[in-house]
Amino acid sequence: SETHDVVRKIRATRKQAEDWAAASTSQAEKDRRATRLAALNDQLYSLEERLTQYRARATQDLSNYPSGIDNKLTTLANLASKGEAPPTQGALNLFRELSRQVAEKRTAVDAVAAEWEAGQR
Repeated sequence: SETHDVVRKIRATRKQAEDWAAASTSQAEKDRRATRLAALNDQLYSLEERLTQYRARATQDLSNYPSGIDNKLTTLANLASKGEAPPTQGALNLFRELSRQVAEKRTAVDAVAAEWEAGQR
């Protein structure tokens, strides 16, 4: 859930920025806003790509594009639920590491969003 919350925040921030860029009144303003939007998207897409694989359209695409953290967490939960014993120490360690990565990405997204919002004032 937390992983997808971060992805939703990324997409909401991007949508807000796209709306802001579209509201330009002059060509100079459009150019300036387009440049800022492109820089924001560069930051957001690199963060989103680690959280979820948005480029893959078919199973075969996963050989070209790496799995995101969301897929790794889903696979881990699926495998852990199939056993009759508690999760292994390795599974717990992987869960902690993936959770740490999600928290790290959330912090980065919050910083990018705050920086972008501060620039709008």
